[in-house]
Amino acid sequence: MSLCITALMQIGVYALSDVQNRVWNENKHLYQSANEQNLSWVGVAISTGIGIRFDTEQYNQATFYGKTGEIGQTNLESREIRKEMIAKNMVIIKEYLALLKTDVLWLLDSSDTRRNTLGTLISQLEIRYKNAAESSINLSNQKGLLLSDISQINSDIQTLKTKMWGDFSRSDSLASVEDVDEYIELRRRYTNNFTDIVYINQFLIQYNFLNNYNKSLLDTLINNKEAIITKSFIVIPDSGDEFLKSFKLLYEESEFKSLSK
Repeated sequence: MSLCITALMQIGVYALSDVQNRVWNENKHLYQSANEQNLSWVGVAISTGIGIRFDTEQYNQATFYGKTGEIGQTNLESREIRKEMIAKNMVIIKEYLALLKTDVLWLLDSSDTRRNTLGTLISQLEIRYKNAAESSINLSNQKGLLLSDISQINSDIQTLKTKMWGDFSRSDSLASVEDVDEYIELRRRYTNNFTDIVYINQFLIQYNFLNNYNKSLLDTLINNKEAIITKSFIVIPDSGDEFLKSFKLLYEESEFKSLSK
């Protein structure tokens, strides 16, 4: 049964990847990305043209990032834990993506106070980065619990197989029926855990992609805050760009941070 589940999940991933690749190839001129080669696989596109309202309460709900540290032993328990894990992380990723889709220049140009608006945007990006990192840690911990349980299940199955053969050899029908029921239950738990791990792995990929993009965006906004606020800019010359640093028009990030201390 687990092999069937594995095959189905792989087919689903490959099919989704094909659709995403086609959409990306048809619309790649509309997207900007810090990591283009991962877009089709992760299934997210960072685009411009969408502003968002900034609401500190909306983006700082601690309940979204609560830890999940249990494994369901019954179908109902497993389903409830899985429901919480999938729903919670889909909401987080959807809202995170909505924030990263913000057209920063449009947002600032339509604002009455560029400095305050940029500060609010940076604050929200920092909150999302931190919370996504926390979600990734929680998911990794949950994955560890599931992997540990799978290891124990495999061990229990091997022990049970020995017992099943013994009970069958003795023609113990009652024990044999109980053995089959226990085996089916162990396989159910194995399939549940494996399926949850598939989803966790996909969430981890998405969080990693979004945080990598966010880090590049934050580095740009923070290190160039004053220039963005005042709409200042420099022109890269056709020749003589080696003078940009000597005229203090261009800094490495480490140099800029040392000057800011």
